[in-house]
Amino acid sequence: MAAAPAMWPTRRRVILGAGLALGGGLLGLRLGRASAPAGQEIVAAERRFALSGDAPAIRGWGYGDAFPPPIVRVKRGEPLRVRLVNRLPEHTTIHWHGIRLPNLMDGVPYLTQPPVEPGASFVYDFRPPDAGTFWYHPHCNSVEQMARGLMGALVVENPDDPPFDADDIVCLFRDWPVDGAGGFTAFSTDEGAGRAGTMGSLHTVNGVAQPVIDLPTGGLVRLRILNLDNSRVITAVLRDQPARVIAILP
Repeated sequence: MAAAPAMWPTRRRVILGAGLALGGGLLGLRLGRASAPAGQEIVAAERRFALSGDAPAIRGWGYGDAFPPPIVRVKRGEPLRVRLVNRLPEHTTIHWHGIRLPNLMDGVPYLTQPPVEPGASFVYDFRPPDAGTFWYHPHCNSVEQMARGLMGALVVENPDDPPFDADDIVCLFRDWPVDGAGGFTAFSTDEGAGRAGTMGSLHTVNGVAQPVIDLPTGGLVRLRILNLDNSRVITAVLRDQPARVIAILP
């Protein structure tokens, strides 16, 4: 087989910073393709996440049986209706991060809504007015609930966007502060808070340690990058590949 041109190898390697290298792992997979319907039920509950090879499963909290949960996708201006069911041992909410929406749907306990108590539910119902890449998470005991895994991605699609050669690739960065037995260590430290953040011992993208993303040779791909870590900053780097930033969510 003839060698591919250097600029477009048959397997493009996407290298993402913050100590994460996508391309050196053992997995070849498409990331970020699974999506959830715009009208659905999200159950916050205790979960076990298998994130790293033979390592013990993490005893976390989540919105789905695996991490990350299916991506919620909706077209701009169309209705989004999500019922949150709380099966956690404490109250919680969902905050739709970065979305312009009615104040009653913003998920801030005691300010925009009562917290959702264990065994109770709440329906979020709104129409996202802006296209983009967003995420959702609780605003109750946020440091702990988010660190345990309560978060997910929301993609608001623009019907006028041009087509891409591959599905949108959504990359969700997460640090996990866990020990060798699958238990959690400190969610945040004073030292980390005063520097670049509290680093976890396990670094993942879409719940996989060092995954490989297969992309079409010479294809035009949309890459959506979200930092879901609640305690640190990441740096994303695409090495040796042409790229253009088309949107940034503050």
